Amino acid sequence: MSINKLKRILAVLSLVIAIVSVILILNVFLRVIPFIKLGGLPLLIPIYVSPLGVIIGILSLIKNKNMTGLLGVIMNLALVLCELIFIFFAPRILFH
Repeated sequence: MSINKLKRILAVLSLVIAIVSVILILNVFLRVIPFIKLGGLPLLIPIYVSPLGVIIGILSLIKNKNMTGLLGVIMNLALVLCELIFIFFAPRILFH
């Protein structure tokens, strides 16, 4: 397997991680797939999975600068930041 092909696979994997996290979060609110009973777990998944997506995306961007890897890094960073804001401000708003 060539290095460029590996970098493309890492870029797509980073983007897939972000998209799956967004779909799980949206499913909590929109109930698109009603048979998934995970409670609030999909709201916490990006805190643990998105940093891995950022690292994988950065690894793909080191040698092979591509739009897929950049988009994966941006989406995963946005998910992490939104989750941290949610975790910090939600208890203050709900329990005030």
